[in-house]
Amino acid sequence: MNKYPVTIFVLISPEKDCLSAYTNNFEAEQDLKTRNAQFGYGYSIEPVSLTTTRSFYERLKHFFETKVEKQDVIEVKTVETRGEKI
Repeated sequence: MNKYPVTIFVLISPEKDCLSAYTNNFEAEQDLKTRNAQFGYGYSIEPVSLTTTRSFYERLKHFFETKVEKQDVIEVKTVETRGEKI
């Protein structure tokens, strides 16, 4: 089985909730600056490294390349998605 390494940058709220994920640190840092300016400090960026299967990698790639109006929840074992309106 081929393994695909992926690193994403996750924006974490002061309450430790995951708010957004980015494929590059520059976009994550821009969002971090905006949120800290609007809501005060306490937000942070955490890099997350994953090793995925090809099918899961392709699904992640699709989500990060497409702007969506729904929040996509990915089931890890089946790689099925469930959309929830944002």
